[in-house]
Amino acid sequence: MKKILLALLTACALPFIAPAQDMHAYANSNYGGISSAKLNPAMLADSRYKVDILLFGMNTAFSNNYVGFSKEALAHPNYSFFGAIKAESDTDRNTVGFPNFQDTLFQQKYISTRRDGQIKSFSLKNRIELPSALITINERHAIGIYGAIRSYVNVDGIEEPLANQIYADFGDSAQYDAPLTNKRFSVQYMSWQESGVTWAFTVKEEGEHFLKLGVTPKLLLGLGSAYMYAEDFEYMTTSDSTLTFFKSDVQYSHSNNFEFPEGGGFKYKVSSKVGVGLDVGAVYEWRPDHEKYKYDMDGETNLWMRSKNKYKLRVGVSITDIGAIKFERGQYSYNFEADVNNWNIRDLVFDSVPIQSFDDTLRARFLEKETSQFYSMNLPTAFSVQIDYHIWKDFYVNFTPFVAVQWKKNANKVHEISNFTLTPRWDHKWFGVMIPFSYNQYRNFNMGACARIGPLIIGTDNLATFFSKKKTVYGADFYFMAKIPIFYKEPKDKDKDKVSNKRDKCIDVPGVWEFLGCPDRDGDHIQDSEDLCPDTPGLKQYNGCPDKDGDGIIDGQDACPDDPGLPAFNGCPDKDGDGIIDKDDNCPDEPGLPIFKGCPDKDGDGVMDKIDLCPEKPGPVENEGCPEIKLSLVDLAGQALKISKQAKDGSFTFESLPNDSICVFRLEGDLDKTVGVNEVKVIVNGSAKRAIRSQADGLFRFDIPKPVGNGLKQVEVKDVVIVLTKEEQEVIKKAFDNLEFESGKDVIRSTSFTALDELAALLVKHPDWALKISGHTDNVGKPAANLTLSKKRAESVKRYLVSKGVAANHLKTEFFGQTRPIAPNTTPEGRQKNRRVEMLIIDFSTMGPVDQPAPAKTPAKTPAKKPPVKK
Repeated sequence: MKKILLALLTACALPFIAPAQDMHAYANSNYGGISSAKLNPAMLADSRYKVDILLFGMNTAFSNNYVGFSKEALAHPNYSFFGAIKAESDTDRNTVGFPNFQDTLFQQKYISTRRDGQIKSFSLKNRIELPSALITINERHAIGIYGAIRSYVNVDGIEEPLANQIYADFGDSAQYDAPLTNKRFSVQYMSWQESGVTWAFTVKEEGEHFLKLGVTPKLLLGLGSAYMYAEDFEYMTTSDSTLTFFKSDVQYSHSNNFEFPEGGGFKYKVSSKVGVGLDVGAVYEWRPDHEKYKYDMDGETNLWMRSKNKYKLRVGVSITDIGAIKFERGQYSYNFEADVNNWNIRDLVFDSVPIQSFDDTLRARFLEKETSQFYSMNLPTAFSVQIDYHIWKDFYVNFTPFVAVQWKKNANKVHEISNFTLTPRWDHKWFGVMIPFSYNQYRNFNMGACARIGPLIIGTDNLATFFSKKKTVYGADFYFMAKIPIFYKEPKDKDKDKVSNKRDKCIDVPGVWEFLGCPDRDGDHIQDSEDLCPDTPGLKQYNGCPDKDGDGIIDGQDACPDDPGLPAFNGCPDKDGDGIIDKDDNCPDEPGLPIFKGCPDKDGDGVMDKIDLCPEKPGPVENEGCPEIKLSLVDLAGQALKISKQAKDGSFTFESLPNDSICVFRLEGDLDKTVGVNEVKVIVNGSAKRAIRSQADGLFRFDIPKPVGNGLKQVEVKDVVIVLTKEEQEVIKKAFDNLEFESGKDVIRSTSFTALDELAALLVKHPDWALKISGHTDNVGKPAANLTLSKKRAESVKRYLVSKGVAANHLKTEFFGQTRPIAPNTTPEGRQKNRRVEMLIIDFSTMGPVDQPAPAKTPAKTPAKKPPVKK
């Protein structure tokens, strides 16, 4: 029976000897590259490699929990490879190598068994790495292309009595004639070629949290497989050569590429269908210091440093080798019932093809059971968790629980060995050292070592086989690989301008990405080498020089850089087109004359309009631009009175007036000027009086006060204010509150019309009323311009009310400019209050002249009835 099992195992191992834990210590490295995909495909995303090319590699491992091998058997070797080649005969060759292997008591001295009552298992596996590659597409995606040839041999479920009897070549007489039962016994083998494409990608990148996923679909081509499986296997040994089996059902088969022609020889053929496999995985990384691994370069921001490992903690989860391969069953391999008494196993003769001889024996000895043409072999599915912690700099520690799915009641499978591995490692770019400590399901504790030296990786998960003081070992493994690694490098930036050296056209001077590293100091998007004003932002059409006012004249040549102007005046404006630039023009909004610094003199009388009391009619300078007015003054008796003096302001001075009389007079001269004059100031003996034109006869009248002593007492005529009802006050208030003008103009806004219409209707209804309209401004601008604006706005209100039926002689306008503020002009709020038009309802019979300019230095006066209306 021992030879039968050895024959079966030998046949299973014909194509390939069979991996340990698939190099978990190296696969968990940040520089595992394409090799990491075997453990968790998600690890390929955000790799340290641009490209990682695996040229060739192999991983071979053997492990069991029963037969131990003493390392003393390897002592005192006298073997050398070249000595064996030079040996002249086979006898000489047998004397070189390990002498202890020639000892006739080799098994007794150097082989031992573990007799602990546990179920015995045996595992042999091998992985040959075919050329493979990892290619990083971008920061979020990577692909891997790989191929491998894999072989597994698993022997499981051998209980200790059966294991002892097989080891003793059925010579253990203590077990003779005792029926025994082995609960579950299995031998499985499979070799296959697989080709896979891995896609790994980042699905979450939020601050310190980073998540990536990976998947590897695989195409599988079976190269060979075999299995033997029995439950409740009953047997008995009666001697070292006879076996008895008691009606035990055995499942047995192998792929049909173990068939051999009758004429001899061996011809390999593929006997499986193409299978499909799958690996899936996820990796979470905690990156508490993620900000220091970000940078900006070549016009892109917030880039990851691809050459750096960024996590403090990495946790991966994966399921590998999901799938199966369907094989065509060998012609003479089938399930059978083992039922035979005293079978002399020493009569078994194996020819040069052990598997064929074994099939012939089974066919001759046991009853065949109905068996399908095809069977499936499951892949060695496994689940694992990879926990990696960054200790400091290039030092890490990793813990990987690796749980193999055993499929214990499945005859058609191969499987991994469950183990737990703790691996401290030093992980540098070109070099790395890993020391894995593992404990597997065979209750074997192992320590290994792996070294990564540039493109070469070499290691073992069972260093005790070679170097430990432990005399007996129960397994051994070894792996190596050769690669061509192409790592990521952070771009070099000599001048620290965030433009990489390889793309920087001004490598020694800090610049901007817009100009490939060449400077633009003023940030106007014109590089300094082409910028005539490199320190001041400008425009491209002016070679980088500025034109703040947009007048087409660059600031360096513009005498008025803040105001749009004309080339003829070196960029200075002349809004009124009078040939005098605005900054030298006292009246920049009206065409004027150089003699008056740009101010107009419309009537051509030599008095500029802003100080001309009669700007529409020429008059002498001594009369402030107004034409002379002749005055005829008579008393009630018709006696002419003598005028002593006529002042420039239009007032008249009398030497004396007769007592107890009322003087009446008329104005003569320029009728266009005098028609609208309804009030005249008269000075009698130094006292000012108002003379008011009668609406009936057009004569001016004023009361002559009685004399006091040698002179006349001054009588001041004041407006008599009308007392209004509550409803009338509301009409007036509404007109006040809603009166608004276009900014800087005397044009009334349409929103004011409704309130003014109601005011006009009220004035028409009361013919004994009059309205005094006073215009005011703030102190912004020139006093003369402010005076003109206040006058025009007051007159604009008057014209509107006249258009609505109010008699012109019932409307009196005054204009004071900036001379009567009601609030400080030092704040925006104060200036807003000072920009107003005041209105006052008075008794018509007491109303003086209808048009009145501002006195030179009149103190501010608050309106008697209503607050001002804002302009």
